[in-house]
Amino acid sequence: MPRIAGQTFLEGRELPLKQEMVSLFVDMVDSTRLVLGRSAEEVLEIMQAFMEIVIDVGVYHCGDVHDFEGDGALLYFEGPGEAVPAAFLLREQLLRRRSELPALPLPRLSMDVGPVVIGIVGTRFRQTVSLVGPSVHIAARILKWAPSGGIAATEAIVAHARRANPELARQFEPLATDALAGAGLEAVRAWVAPPPADAER
Repeated sequence: MPRIAGQTFLEGRELPLKQEMVSLFVDMVDSTRLVLGRSAEEVLEIMQAFMEIVIDVGVYHCGDVHDFEGDGALLYFEGPGEAVPAAFLLREQLLRRRSELPALPLPRLSMDVGPVVIGIVGTRFRQTVSLVGPSVHIAARILKWAPSGGIAATEAIVAHARRANPELARQFEPLATDALAGAGLEAVRAWVAPPPADAER
């Protein structure tokens, strides 16, 4: 059974079900240059180093990786209380790892929270769990507005962080609303936590 279906908060519950969750995307910035400039073996080693940190931090904060998607991953958490600290720790550890592995790409992250329908897709020969809901789509779309080494988040995420993690919430700055115009997200208020000053080192 796919990993998400074995999570504690799903025990004894039948799928499909609707659950409030945080979707957190993380990807490698400029991965095309990485793939075209190095051997496949080197790229695989770099991706493994990146994803090891993604998995370890996600699980440490009571989340998990739903799927690896090309040069990134989609993680899920039960709420912002777990996801927000996870995002900042994930960025911190990936940036720190670059001091030992300079070829490791800079990360970029995004997240939103909302009701998600969790259900099995496929047949008995091959199954996967699908997460369906506006928050998954929105988190994916605002990812490209996060700068290299930055974290993008919706108003719902930042509002929760102001209550539970005010120190982290203060790192977010409002994103110009016209950045989302034409993307069908005009009503979404997004915030960005810029990268640390030494992120490019």
